[in-house]
Amino acid sequence: MKSREELVRENSDLRRRLKECGKQAARQKEVERALRKSEQRYRAVVEHQTELICRHRPDSAFTFANEAYCQAYGKSLDELLGKSFFPFLFPKTRRIVKKLFRAMTPDHPDTFHIEEVLLDDGEMHWQQWSNHGIFDKRGRLIEIQSVGRDITELKKSEEALKGSERKLRIQKKALEEKNIALREILEQIEIEKKQIKDDVVANIEELILPTVHKLKQQKNPDTRSGAELLESSLTELTSSFGRKISRSGLKLSPREIEICNMIKTGLSSKDIARVLHLSPHTVETHRNTIRKKFSLINQEVNLTTFLQNL
Repeated sequence: MKSREELVRENSDLRRRLKECGKQAARQKEVERALRKSEQRYRAVVEHQTELICRHRPDSAFTFANEAYCQAYGKSLDELLGKSFFPFLFPKTRRIVKKLFRAMTPDHPDTFHIEEVLLDDGEMHWQQWSNHGIFDKRGRLIEIQSVGRDITELKKSEEALKGSERKLRIQKKALEEKNIALREILEQIEIEKKQIKDDVVANIEELILPTVHKLKQQKNPDTRSGAELLESSLTELTSSFGRKISRSGLKLSPREIEICNMIKTGLSSKDIARVLHLSPHTVETHRNTIRKKFSLINQEVNLTTFLQNL
């Protein structure tokens, strides 16, 4: 039989143990309250995110989905919990996602993918998903947290850009083909122009110049001067002089172009006046106008030499 002292000690130890158990229970309750508050704060943060957030088992059964996810798919949380999200995916995307989940390891727990889905609004949407695997102490995948965002507008912009690029490539190819055709036409025009020029030169040399040479042998001085001028003009006709002065932007009048041609051949103002039936003063006026248009005023430049060097 225990003595009174032993019974007192046992009773004291029992009260001490009960007191410690009470403290532990209070601490446990405090920890549980803190955990509940933390979970409530976490859920409040998650619920107010615009991103689509969900958690699911490796077999795709939902364990959680935030409000944004539920609204996007037109489902309540109760309707989603325990159900698979695979029916929301197209077969091709479903195979890709399953392969990504199987490839998750503790060392590489994160995956990324883009999927095309049909949402509650009846339209096709593109979503970009980031997935994080959660593993137990033995390295087994027990849950996956996924965060997604809608990138439909971005995809539409990309498709529109690709469409514009395709149109630009088609237009560029068509333009290149037109340029090739235009070059061929221009080359053909140049060939025809050369042929026309060759024909003109041949006709002048074979048909007209022999007659001009006969006129140069006439005794009449005016006839000889006219023939020489005609010969010079015909020679210039086959050169680029007339084209140069007519296209120079100087706005020479037809009479000034005619006088330029005569000056180039070496005719004096008196000779030009006699051939054109003008007064020498009128010819000098034209010469001064021509020098002005060629910016030769107050310059010691011989007009005949200048025109011959064009």
